[in-house]
Amino acid sequence: MRAGTIITLFIAPIHWFCNFFFVRSPTYGIGFIGAPIVTVVSNWLMFIGILIYIRFSRAIETWGGWKISTLYNMSEYFELALPAVVTVCAEWFGFQLLTVGASYFGANQLAANAIMLNTNNLLYQFSYGLGFGTSPRIGNLIGAAKPRQARIAAKMAMLAVAD
Repeated sequence: MRAGTIITLFIAPIHWFCNFFFVRSPTYGIGFIGAPIVTVVSNWLMFIGILIYIRFSRAIETWGGWKISTLYNMSEYFELALPAVVTVCAEWFGFQLLTVGASYFGANQLAANAIMLNTNNLLYQFSYGLGFGTSPRIGNLIGAAKPRQARIAAKMAMLAVAD
């Protein structure tokens, strides 16, 4: 997690500068098309940064390589992952269908839909980030045979997102 944070802290200012430069700059700005170009370049820079980190850090020493034995019992992971994937995809498809449906009502309704979806995403990010951070914590505590502390961490996370 630390590597991703460091790489993001390095790439984010570059992304912000390039967004201004290619979208809003009076001299070099190319308008709307500049934003997706800069986003793609930033994503590639983050990917390259992770590869460089993996190559030159000691993290690669913890990986034993590909073995056929690692594929045993993968069905358990798929049983857990598949419902989660279907749930997230159904949610995304539902929001996309709402947007397409709102487009038939006119520009004002589509703008209201965009505001609603962005507000929803903004409110969702806190609980998503908290869940993303607490899941490994709880998993590590369970793996360390500390179920009491895992319960406390889970309860604290639930209290943090409660109104």
